[in-house]
Amino acid sequence: MTEWKKPFSIAIGLGRSLVERPREKIKRAHEEAVADELLESLGIKPANGAHGNPDKNEPDRLYKIEEKTVGIEVVTAYYTEGEAKIAHEVAENPLGENEFMMGEIIGGPDDAICESIKVNLKEKCTKKYSGTDETWLCINVEAGITEMEVIEECVDNLEAPQGHPFVKIFVTMRKSDAEGGGLGVIEIPAK
Repeated sequence: MTEWKKPFSIAIGLGRSLVERPREKIKRAHEEAVADELLESLGIKPANGAHGNPDKNEPDRLYKIEEKTVGIEVVTAYYTEGEAKIAHEVAENPLGENEFMMGEIIGGPDDAICESIKVNLKEKCTKKYSGTDETWLCINVEAGITEMEVIEECVDNLEAPQGHPFVKIFVTMRKSDAEGGGLGVIEIPAK
């Protein structure tokens, strides 16, 4: 009999058992939270939701919406790769009350986050997805020192690459209290 020890946890998903590493579990929970919040902000109440199966090229989240299977692929844009790495490390091992982590110094944060959005859009638009009637993309922006207005300006200058698989493309970002709080949602014309 196999004895399972940390860092593994058992997860049941899509009718099959799988071994899921803690980092993967955190990633899937993040994707679910982002996709659920997007749908809530759009006033959409799906009949159900499930994790997609990456082995079948399914998007991160699958929902039944108005008799259609809608898949939502989630990606998060950070200022830098270093910031993304730190965010993942802190998610795995939360900091104590008086602890902090140093990040890298970034030159132009607004330009950096806009470039990250562009790179993520381009990368996701080259993939092929299956198992859905519609596939949507949600680029979640983690940019604590950038205002929503800057993200809107960035998105206004974006164009989705030709031949991409998405019916809808969204950019989401948590707005500051000064901006009214809540989730900001911008739709990029999918063309």
